[in-house]
Amino acid sequence: MTTMPHSLPLDAGTRCPRCAAVTDLLEDPTYQATKPSVGDVVVCIRCAGLLAVTSTGGLRELRDHEFRALSRAQLLQLARMQERIASGAFRPATG
Repeated sequence: MTTMPHSLPLDAGTRCPRCAAVTDLLEDPTYQATKPSVGDVVVCIRCAGLLAVTSTGGLRELRDHEFRALSRAQLLQLARMQERIASGAFRPATG
């Protein structure tokens, strides 16, 4: 999948279109501190849904053709992120 050449901040209070979780932070699957770009694929930290960054700084569900365009390496990295979410790695601390 290609990304647009410009980056943008994620809108404050952006909600996941799948589970409505509010997010203001994205984890880059390459673990580099970069701003999200239009078309970047991200994983919801609550429901582990695959999402794409929109041109307005929001999120939308990943379309079938976008999913099919992902490389094997991208799919493996996204699956690792989904596994970390499923294992509870991102649950808020209690105490």
